[in-house]
Parts: sequence; structure tokens; C-alpha cells
Amino acid sequence: MYALTITITIIAITITATATQKPSGGAPCKLASDCGGAGRATCDEYAVNETHTAKHCICFPQYGAPDCSYNKISRALIAGLQLGLPFVGIDGIGNCLAGHTSRFLAQLLMGLSFYLAVIPICILACIVGCSGLAKHGEALGKLAGGCLGCIVCGLIFSAFVWSLVDGAAMLNDPNWVDANGYPPY
Repeated sequence: MYALTITITIIAITITATATQKPSGGAPCKLASDCGGAGRATCDEYAVNETHTAKHCICFPQYGAPDCSYNKISRALIAGLQLGLPFVGIDGIGNCLAGHTSRFLAQLLMGLSFYLAVIPICILACIVGCSGLAKHGEALGKLAGGCLGCIVCGLIFSAFVWSLVDGAAMLNDPNWVDANGYPPY
């Protein structure tokens, strides 16, 4: 049981890889408004060679892309949701906001496996109890409930640990990027 939980957790952590960051700024400009709109960047001069200068965009921290048109997501927001919500059974919300849809869905479904498993167990118990198979069905119900309980506990624990590891990476890893390749600000 614990080997399965540890294996799932290691696989989940391995999937949480970082990608190459995309540039923030660098597009040619004449005015700051050429850099993604007002209030997104400055348009600064730099020396091309000894006799020529040019201007390029330098993005403020919350914007990305060469022309500063991309709104980055807040590191505190995504990490806070990723670290806090697993304690109430909702995993992966930080990944959802950062655009990592497959990680979000995997964490959410693993975390909600309690609800996805309890309903079938209750239906099975009702069918066995109401059908008059209680004598023979009792052992079957205990076996199914025990095995399913172990699997569900493993999934919930794995999702919880995976979400916390992801949240810590979002908060502390300077190379962590959203689904579009930009680091949070």
C-alpha cells in the first residue's frame, strides 16, 4: 500500500518539471506605449555600437513577452492556493490558474477520489443489503470496501503530497514557469 503511494508521489514529483523561461522585454520601441500598452514597461535606449543607439522594451515584473503584452500570474496567489486548499480536500488549483491543466486535473481527481469512491461503495452496500445476499455479500462487501479504502487513501495522500510539493516549487523555485513559459512575479 505504502509502496504504491510512494511510487505515485515520486512519479508526480518527477512530472513537475520546469521549462525554459521566455523573455520579458527586448522588442524594439519608440515610446513606452509601444511596449504592450501604458504602464507595462519602459522604452530604454541601449548602444548598438559606438555610433548608433536603439530602444527596446524593458517589462515591469508582472508582464512578459518581448513586447510586454503578457500578464504574468502572481507567485503568492498560485502558491498560496496550491499550498492551502489541499488541507480542505481541493488539490491543484494553483496549477489550474497557471495553465497546467493536466497536472490540475490529475491532482483534483486524485484528491476527490474519496467522493468518487464513497458513492459506489454506498450503492454496492445498498444492493447487497436489499437483495437478501447479506450473508454471502457481507464478506464481499468487506473485501471490496477494504481494498477500495486502501486505494482511495493512497490516492488522497499522493494528491496531497504532490500538491504541497508543487506549491513549494511555485513559491521557491526561480525556474518554475506557467504553461506559457513565463515565471510568476
